[in-house]
Amino acid sequence: MKRVWGGVLLVAIAAIVIFNIKTNVRLHQVISTLEQQGIPDMYKNLNEQVRMGHPLYELFGHQPYEVHIRDTQDKMYIYTYNSYEGPDRALEELEEKAEYLKSVSYKAYRKKNILILYVFPEGQMSDIIDHKITNTMTQI
Repeated sequence: MKRVWGGVLLVAIAAIVIFNIKTNVRLHQVISTLEQQGIPDMYKNLNEQVRMGHPLYELFGHQPYEVHIRDTQDKMYIYTYNSYEGPDRALEELEEKAEYLKSVSYKAYRKKNILILYVFPEGQMSDIIDHKITNTMTQI
């Protein structure tokens, strides 16, 4: 009887893993949807040295895709996780980095396995960018 239950448990775990793989959102889907929303002149920061010591360089074991919005000080950090729990744990870790968060403002957007942090100078959030990120998260 133990073998039967063990086999059933393995099948159930495999089904959950396959479901998560099929329903997880991929980075290219997020970027593509952001571009369709018309986020103005996004570009990825390719200078690893700038990001290395940055408090948002890694959250819950994942490094973000860092996006700058031209002609502003605004940035987006897009984190993709292997599970739906990843963004929640990353947000908990983010709260521990409160010292950095005193110098900037941010808004977090979470859906499925994706976390986007929109970081901007205090009091200068762009309602247009906020709306476009919200629309993106609705569509993915």
